[in-house]
Amino acid sequence: MNSHLDHTASARSLTSRFYEPEHDLLHMQGLLMEARSRTDDWHYSHVGELAWGFFMVACHLNPPEHIRLWHDAEGKLVAYAVLGEDPSFDFQVLPEYEWSGIETEAMAWAETRLTELRKSSGQAKRADSMDAFDLALAKAERVGGVTVLSGTFPVGPQDLAAMTREWANRSPSPFVLILNGRGKTAASAISVSGVAMSAKAILEAGIGILGGKGGGRDDFAQGAGPLVDKLPEAMEAYKGAVRRNLPSAESDATGRTG
Repeated sequence: MNSHLDHTASARSLTSRFYEPEHDLLHMQGLLMEARSRTDDWHYSHVGELAWGFFMVACHLNPPEHIRLWHDAEGKLVAYAVLGEDPSFDFQVLPEYEWSGIETEAMAWAETRLTELRKSSGQAKRADSMDAFDLALAKAERVGGVTVLSGTFPVGPQDLAAMTREWANRSPSPFVLILNGRGKTAASAISVSGVAMSAKAILEAGIGILGGKGGGRDDFAQGAGPLVDKLPEAMEAYKGAVRRNLPSAESDATGRTG
């Protein structure tokens, strides 16, 4: 029987499971030391690289959910895969088990796990957004009979735009939404409904304070700039534009956010 068929037969007898504490890390290190001692192949990591990669997973992720192991019929570790941040992905397989099906299985596991993580992350973001909306609505200003919701959140421009559209779908009309994002850059998004004023005009009143520019339509506008520390000043400029242009300049505020 040729070596490829031997490998395939061996692969069929393998079992796979998630990482468990205690001895699994030691066995992963042992796999690397054995593989490096038997070959001169550069693709086998140094145990120091494994230690650093595991440290990053342990600090920022959950090892049992991000490390998968393969054992032979005698319980010996023959392969492992690590799904790290950003995401990064690495798998190491003992020479006699290479290309016997483990690599394909490892990549399929990583793709499935990434899909699950992205889905759960999106659901968590949506839940956080809705909690923030409920709080902002409770503290919203009423200016000339118009609900003005505002706030600043630790999100980037893309997430801010999605958040603004989601809030717009839940806001009682007429309304003005003024949302800022505080990330590597400063971002602003404005949404208007049921009132004769332009979201683009509101944005233009404050986006320059952030050292940026933007654009949009009468119902939605967004922009970004580098001056993150100027977000409070920009927020006041946006609110000032709203108060100047609504039918009544008097505010019957129940509170403010920003």
